[in-house]
Amino acid sequence: MMKFILHSIQKHKFAYALVVVILYQLACAVQGFDLSDEGWGMYFYQQIFKNPEYVVAQMPYWVTGVIGGVWNLLLPEGGFLGTRILGIIMVTGTFCISYEFLKKSINSGWLLVGLIAQMLIVVGDPKPYGYNSLTAFIVLWVVIVFWRGLETGRLVWFFIGGFMLGVNIFVRIPNLAILPIILLIPVCQYWKNGSMRFFNSQMWTAVWGTIVGVAVIIAAMYYWGYWTFFMEAMTGVASSATDETNSHQFGRLIVRYAQNYWGIISVGGIVVLLGGVYTWLQSKLINKYSSWVLNLLFVFIWTFLGLCFNKALRHNDMYFTHFISYVGAILILKNYNRSEELRMRYVALASLFMIVCMPLGSDQGINTMWTSAWLALPLGTAYLCRLFEDGVTWNEKLGKYSMYKRYVRCYLCIIFVSYIACGIYKNDNLAYYDPDSRLEKVHSIDNQYCRFIYTGSYRANLMNDLLPVLEKYVKPGDFLLVYNFMPGLNYMTDTRSYISNAWLWCLSGAELERQLQFAMSKNTPLPVVLRQNFRATNLWGGYDPYFMDVNHLPENVLSRPDQIKAMNNFLDMNHYKTVWTNRYFDILLPDV
Repeated sequence: MMKFILHSIQKHKFAYALVVVILYQLACAVQGFDLSDEGWGMYFYQQIFKNPEYVVAQMPYWVTGVIGGVWNLLLPEGGFLGTRILGIIMVTGTFCISYEFLKKSINSGWLLVGLIAQMLIVVGDPKPYGYNSLTAFIVLWVVIVFWRGLETGRLVWFFIGGFMLGVNIFVRIPNLAILPIILLIPVCQYWKNGSMRFFNSQMWTAVWGTIVGVAVIIAAMYYWGYWTFFMEAMTGVASSATDETNSHQFGRLIVRYAQNYWGIISVGGIVVLLGGVYTWLQSKLINKYSSWVLNLLFVFIWTFLGLCFNKALRHNDMYFTHFISYVGAILILKNYNRSEELRMRYVALASLFMIVCMPLGSDQGINTMWTSAWLALPLGTAYLCRLFEDGVTWNEKLGKYSMYKRYVRCYLCIIFVSYIACGIYKNDNLAYYDPDSRLEKVHSIDNQYCRFIYTGSYRANLMNDLLPVLEKYVKPGDFLLVYNFMPGLNYMTDTRSYISNAWLWCLSGAELERQLQFAMSKNTPLPVVLRQNFRATNLWGGYDPYFMDVNHLPENVLSRPDQIKAMNNFLDMNHYKTVWTNRYFDILLPDV
């Protein structure tokens, strides 16, 4: 019986893996509650068609917003869960096309291990459907379509790939950095023919496809009246590059990328060092019982390291996956150099383009663009594990070390078992920026958009205390200014933000003041103001009586004294009075 089961799993491994991936995502989707990243996106999809002037700050993600907006129209009461299901469709689709494309180059069960590891990084993402997942989905298709063009020689494939690149720019404006992936075409032609020609018919066709893709999106923006809002948003993007308080300030981005690659090198060094220790110890052991004890010891070590340094699948976990990705891709480019191995080299180079270019523009680099390794991680995992199989022959220089291959292969198994186990644990304890175990996320929120979403008692109680009262002061379509980290409350009440960005925390003090003055100059009716009195930056803190006091702010990057001054000035200028409070929240109305 067991033999039959194992044979069935081996024969239908992709089908089994796909079922597990879908069920796991569905199980995760009903728990966790976030009003910042996810709430900001939900507000965007709700308002992009009916009140685009109040989501101007999100216009650099116009294509993402249009797709999300259409989904919202199809499922108007789908709420948070409905959009998470869209995210599951996107992630599962990326999982499938990545596997189908890669298996033609390296058909191995380890591909699925790498893909499951990548899936764990995305599950629990506070933007389950968003510009990161959509970017990866489109770029992966570009890679596949370009390869189809190189295989068949038909120019239409290069045009389609270029067109998708052009559209992808408006999924997320920093996707401009992905345009160099078009260089796959001349490089592969060089590998194939021995001559490098940048300006050939295939390259020009791809470039024209990109131009047409950009033109189509711009024409659509003009036709539907979004172009003015988009250009206004781009002005804000340009100013953020020089704003020292902004996480996207150019200098900060450079420092962050340098830290990313130092992290990859550091974590990679630990992987290699512990691997050397493990291999040496295994070679000295004389019986299988000692070997099992050593294996369990290293499972404990890697599990401890995985849980000790990160509460979520970020930072060191991302450095580890990128180390595996880089090493695998670079070794493939080095070892596969015959013309009949063109496909393998193409896939490796494409995966490098993705992990190098896609994080550019993200405020935390690879730590917030966690979808860039959909190609590189499974490829690197499968290739490294194949490299150490007994049937693989090494060259003469490395042949004397071939006796250690089975130890290294076992070490890689230990690492990935620990990584996946830690990933499941971390997803359970920090889903959608919602901490604590899933066993504690059993409390619901009484709101039509939160059906079938469960969170911990603290967040649920705060929301269930606030929402019935708030609904007495605002109706759908009213103006609600939420200060400072909960744009999702605009979505949950179907209200408009008073200014063009519902996530006030993202604005500098000067920009917040400018937008408030602009709104008042248009004689926009003064909004109901909802003010939180606790730190809600992802992990919600307790009541803070000095939350709006610039003289008692903690000294960290999350504090915004100039922003608080601008908000207090607005409240004083318009004679706002508190009409309700429960300490955690204040509802204020202008004294007119």
